[in-house]
Amino acid sequence: MADPAPKFAETTDATQATGYVTRAEGPLFVIGPSRAAWSADAPKGELRAKRALGCLVRPEVGDRVLYAALADGAAFVLSVLERRTEAAVEIAIDSGDLAIRAPAGNVDIAAQGAVNIVGAKSISAMTAKLELTAQGASVAFDKLALLGRELLGDIGRGRLIGRVLESVAETMVQRAHRASRVVSEVDQLKAGVIDHSAEKAMHLHGQNTVMTATELAKVDGANIHLG
Repeated sequence: MADPAPKFAETTDATQATGYVTRAEGPLFVIGPSRAAWSADAPKGELRAKRALGCLVRPEVGDRVLYAALADGAAFVLSVLERRTEAAVEIAIDSGDLAIRAPAGNVDIAAQGAVNIVGAKSISAMTAKLELTAQGASVAFDKLALLGRELLGDIGRGRLIGRVLESVAETMVQRAHRASRVVSEVDQLKAGVIDHSAEKAMHLHGQNTVMTATELAKVDGANIHLG
């Protein structure tokens, strides 16, 4: 036979009231009956209360709060009721981790202004599909590692600036209607086999041009002009 459901006695040793945060002392909040600034000698009517775990909004000086005073002398801020200052509303916890989950729905974060995400150690995102849409984007990093099986980019104009650029690939294919490359100093190519083919014309020009071959040098054409 299953144990009967436990019965809890109704607690009557707590007093709930409203007050105003006059100052903060570390994790404690000093609450008085009015907004007036209190001196440090804690006049009669003040009490010191911790923020309840369920009170996610961190109180600020001047806030009107709902608090509970227990019979054992402990007091807790249950909720922030009103704020008349321009201070930002901060949702925070004093210790431990914070998780926001919606097992059966979506989570939306929206703001008329900016949305800032800051992680002192790291920021990670895991999803089946990632979509980013923006009119402008700026990314700055000291080191970037990108791993993927396939990368597809479709842009109207691209520009890449760097002091050192290095790409390593087993096979590299480039296709373009027109290509132009400008190198101010040295352009060097090393390969096992080099095959250049042009359907119409090929032009090689330099102040000094040297062509050498270890075994065979061949020039073949319907017409050959030297000089």
